[in-house]
Amino acid sequence: MNLKDLLLSSSRLTKKILALACDFISIYLAILYALFTSEYIDIVIIDNFFALIWMPILGVIVFWYADVYKSVVRYIDFSVIFTLIKSITLTLCIYLLLIGAYLYSTSQFPFQINTYLFSSEVWISGFMAASFFIIGSRLIANSYLSESSSEIKVVFSNNKNAPGLSYAKENNIEAITLDFHSFKNTEEYEEKIISLLKPYDLELICLAGYMKILSKKLIDHYPNKIINIHPSLLPEYKGLNTHRRVLENNETKTGCTVHYVNQEMDGGEVILQREVDINAEDTESSIARRVLKEEHIIYPEAIKLVLTK
Repeated sequence: MNLKDLLLSSSRLTKKILALACDFISIYLAILYALFTSEYIDIVIIDNFFALIWMPILGVIVFWYADVYKSVVRYIDFSVIFTLIKSITLTLCIYLLLIGAYLYSTSQFPFQINTYLFSSEVWISGFMAASFFIIGSRLIANSYLSESSSEIKVVFSNNKNAPGLSYAKENNIEAITLDFHSFKNTEEYEEKIISLLKPYDLELICLAGYMKILSKKLIDHYPNKIINIHPSLLPEYKGLNTHRRVLENNETKTGCTVHYVNQEMDGGEVILQREVDINAEDTESSIARRVLKEEHIIYPEAIKLVLTK
């Protein structure tokens, strides 16, 4: 597994920690840059390197409470950049207030750095450097991790509690929910789906955990534009309870498959597959975890393949 696959398959918590660490380093580098390029270069000595570390600590705390780490770095737009700039500005304001309060309460200046605490030269330079490092690092990561130039236009679910809807909200993606039981029949339900999706001019529809077989009308409306992912090596083990059946049959391998959708359950042409070895001590849950990890890698790869055909 290469570095990109490792990052893409890592948990959201791991990604948040990595982003937080990157921001910490970026803010610290911005402080050093501001001082080294100012008239106060003489005070940037080894004794002050660790004294300045509480500034990036304050920064990542502000970023955390500003929900900067809710959005994954693979999806970055103007609203994310605007939130970052607001958070950097807020960090600097809080820093100034804390320093002002400290200087007001004591005649002892901390770490002998009072000479540049309120220098506009340092603050402007630091703000610009922090913005450059933090936004730049995200754009670089976005470019590295993005599988294509594709954009998620809308998330649709027939379950109002689906995690994907929360994900869409966190990443400023439009979301639609539609309860099947509020319609007389499948035909009426799918006609409504088509009308709701029409304004988005979709190039590709990606299913994930959608437990209904699509009608010919919906499939024909989006010919070769609907794909699905299934946790087995199709055509084996179609349907539900795949991991349990794999264990019951003493299989040595399983995996996941991305395929085009047709009217047959888990049918359609296979686009991409990834194998997962089964160990003697495996359980349904352990297999499910490893297969899901591969699904997170293979689905973006399959999307790229389909869109570049």
